[in-house]
Amino acid sequence: LDSLPYPARELTPYQNYYSILTHRRPVTTMITSRGCPYSCIFCDRPHLGKKFRARSPENVVGEMEKCEEMGIKEILIYDDTFNLDKKRVLEICELKREKNLKIYWDARVRVDIFDREMAKAMREAGCERLHFGVEAGTEKILKVLKKGINLEQVKRAFRIAKEEGIGTLAYFMIGAPGEDRGDIIATIEFALSLDPD
Repeated sequence: LDSLPYPARELTPYQNYYSILTHRRPVTTMITSRGCPYSCIFCDRPHLGKKFRARSPENVVGEMEKCEEMGIKEILIYDDTFNLDKKRVLEICELKREKNLKIYWDARVRVDIFDREMAKAMREAGCERLHFGVEAGTEKILKVLKKGINLEQVKRAFRIAKEEGIGTLAYFMIGAPGEDRGDIIATIEFALSLDPD
């Protein structure tokens, strides 16, 4: 993927871009990897394949640097699972800190492979918010969705993120196969108990 050029943002009115999820503008999006080995039944990107392919830390931080030079203040990383390769995440964070880049960013991460070391490194590298795909508030529906996580892992991830000073965003859905009113209410109650930002 490193052989692909950075997006030609200068050909767009990028100064006008913003997001209701961010605190600064302009904002841009970035994709640093493709593919996901998990089997969630609701996946909207099956065309990217099961094999994880990632850009190098140098390439990723190089694009962040170019964005900062253009006056962009924040980046929304749209990888399916940014934290799939912990070593790569830590290297991206270290390189960004070494270059003293001020640009802020957020990423979509899985709760079961998220830990405190990763949280600390991401926060120190300017990560402001994490998007967690929780999806459901019952073990029954998580199994139906083939999410591969459990509620304890969700609680632990949110606790770590909050303790390390990173904002949290949680994705939920209703209407899974076999889901009933009780499951939906349990999901709403679980979402409220997490207290995501």
